[in-house]
Amino acid sequence: MNIKYKQIVRCSLLFCVGLLVACDSGNSYQAGPIEGPSVQGAAVKGPLANATVKAYLLDYSKADLRGDLLDEGTTNESAEITGLQIPDNRLEDGPFLIHISEGQELNGSAPVIAELQTIVTLEQLREGRIYATPLTTLVIEHARVNMDGDTSSVFLTRLSSAQAIVKESFGLGVLDDSIDLFTTSPLLMGEGQGATLNYRIASEAFSALALDIQQQSSSGIEVLDIVNALAQDLSDGVLDGDRSGVSLAALSGVSDLQSILTQDLSLLMVPGTSTAIGDIKSVLLEEAGQISSGLVVGDLVVPALSQVVVDPENLAPTAVIGDDRNGIVGNIMTLSAEASIDGDGDAITAYRWRMVSRPESSAAELNSTSELTTRFVIDVEGIYIVELIVSDGKSDSE
Repeated sequence: MNIKYKQIVRCSLLFCVGLLVACDSGNSYQAGPIEGPSVQGAAVKGPLANATVKAYLLDYSKADLRGDLLDEGTTNESAEITGLQIPDNRLEDGPFLIHISEGQELNGSAPVIAELQTIVTLEQLREGRIYATPLTTLVIEHARVNMDGDTSSVFLTRLSSAQAIVKESFGLGVLDDSIDLFTTSPLLMGEGQGATLNYRIASEAFSALALDIQQQSSSGIEVLDIVNALAQDLSDGVLDGDRSGVSLAALSGVSDLQSILTQDLSLLMVPGTSTAIGDIKSVLLEEAGQISSGLVVGDLVVPALSQVVVDPENLAPTAVIGDDRNGIVGNIMTLSAEASIDGDGDAITAYRWRMVSRPESSAAELNSTSELTTRFVIDVEGIYIVELIVSDGKSDSE
């Protein structure tokens, strides 16, 4: 997603700030009833039943992103998340990390990827369902390895960029813009069955690919390690076994990574089954019979699949200034492009600032239009709008 961010600065002649300090008695999770919205959704590789589900605050300073543990739940026999809530007093602290482990697939087999992760926002809590899949796990890891002092809004922007590059690289040509990896259902439901089919094809194919790499590796590592390594590999914009010229240990034990990546994935087996990816429709129909009795399934047509894209097109950077803010007449307002991001790891090489609008009687000017930071003097009361465009030398933010 290409986004052009605008910073609106609202200035008032008289400015007063009230500071409210809240004291917390502790951050440790204590089992017991919680007042707050329930997390709705499922863990799918395939449907993961009787798994442990935990909700965490995101902590951008930690390698696993897991901050305070907020609640624990499970998935039921139909892979639905149950008994997991976000406390009312933490809703404004989101987004939240959902972590799924243990459990088994509906056919009784152990999941090929031991842990799945997804993200839930306040809006999703209130309005919809979320899903944890191998591809959401890949997207989160891709965003994590590129973090640099992130805030919640910056991390969500980074997730959007990560999702775009993951869909291009591992989408096999079937993940279009209508499919959101976090909210599109990978399980057959009454609506969107074509999107579900395409999502599951890409998700199962990625899982089969990660398993194939693990089985051909001499390193003796877990499939989850392969998933994380592929995220790190892709973080510099190309799948070649290293990150910015540094070989990735988890992939170094594979003799011909490129051949594995570019094979015909439709011929691999859906992990935990004896069914080829190209025949995945039968797997979905069997699942539907187990978890959605009476569901009417339309005519599902498996599309032709393309290869993994090992060198995806350049991803345009995203300009980030920050949230709108207040100021005081006579003060200097300083703006920085430091939080701007590039989803495929390119360096941001150019900045273009522009004062889009200012109050009619204002003479405010930006002191710089091409540096990392810029500033201006708030000379009259009113609304100032400043625009930032950044470039990685290949594409501009839009």
